[in-house]
Amino acid sequence: MKKAKQVTTGVPEEKGFLELAGEAMTVLCHEIVAGKDKLVEAASEKITEVKKAIKKKIAKKKVVTPVKSKSVAAKKAIKKAVKKSAAKVAKKVSKKLPAKKAVKKKK
Repeated sequence: MKKAKQVTTGVPEEKGFLELAGEAMTVLCHEIVAGKDKLVEAASEKITEVKKAIKKKIAKKKVVTPVKSKSVAAKKAIKKAVKKSAAKVAKKVSKKLPAKKAVKKKK
């Protein structure tokens, strides 16, 4: 085995500021992507927990059909009774008040 000859140049390799900035941005972007992945993972876990809790809560509640409190006929009967009582009160009030006299307009 022969030793490979190393080619050396007289100028040491120094990176320019733009190259260094590019590398820094690359590293930063990789860190952001990794952080975003962690954030998305944590958020999706929490959302999944909330969904499960909602499903549990809904499952516990029974589906209750709305109970009709009063039938249509009962509602009509109540309305009639209210109208009659209101009419009686109006008659009593009108009997107590004196009749209004017609007022002539002055020209």
